Amino acid sequence: MPVLILPRFAFSNWGMKTEAEATNPELYNYFATFLALVYTFGAEGKWLAHGTVKGYLGALINMAKVKFCATGTDATKLFFTALDKGANTDSHGWYKKLKDRIWRITFQRAKEAGEKMDSSADPLYPEDFAKMVSRAANAQ
Repeated sequence: MPVLILPRFAFSNWGMKTEAEATNPELYNYFATFLALVYTFGAEGKWLAHGTVKGYLGALINMAKVKFCATGTDATKLFFTALDKGANTDSHGWYKKLKDRIWRITFQRAKEAGEKMDSSADPLYPEDFAKMVSRAANAQ
């Protein structure tokens, strides 16, 4: 992976964030990049999975939304449409691109490390798929 240089953001005390800072997309770009490429946990130095990074990012944006959206400016309210499914705003487009970038980063990292990507179900083979389709067709 290429060398990563992250800009410095001081967010040691979330309670002191201003509305302008809380609606700055660069803050969330930084946080997502940090979680996807820098942060590890546990003695083994495990990386966060895609869903966890996405969840933490969404939680951070939601905390800002709770704090600023009700009393914020129109621009602030527009920024938080990033979280609205089906919204057709620049903010929503930015957030979707950021989540897609997180997916690409975490997938590439897992692929390079030889990690198993999904352990939620047994592997599905063509013959298994054929059986499922056949059963679905006969279920009526």
